[in-house]
Amino acid sequence: LDDIQQQLRALFLLLDSPREKEIRDLIESSGGPKASINDPKVLQTLIDKSGENKNGINLSGRGDGGLRRLRKSLMGEFSEDVDKALERNLTLFEGKLDIQMREIDFAITKQGDRIIAFFSGGHERIIDP
Repeated sequence: LDDIQQQLRALFLLLDSPREKEIRDLIESSGGPKASINDPKVLQTLIDKSGENKNGINLSGRGDGGLRRLRKSLMGEFSEDVDKALERNLTLFEGKLDIQMREIDFAITKQGDRIIAFFSGGHERIIDP
């Protein structure tokens, strides 16, 4: 089981985009997720790099409860059990996977029909006694 988990982790790391790798490296170099959340400068950098800062979140302002809410939300996500999160999203994942499988099956069938149509022709009318 541990071997499978390590292989899946390695696979997911290979699928990371350059931006995700940069963010992961920043978190690791800052002392891990909890240390990154507690450092306002690192947290602001992470927000900016994530591309999710559409509302212009600026943590340098005072009197704003945004930092406290953001930290609470992030800590909740970090403490969430991965198995429960996977179980919660399993039905959505299976639905998407089923749709993709149907699309692949349709594409294969369509390509097979095109190949058969391409090769059909005069040779089919020849009668060999």
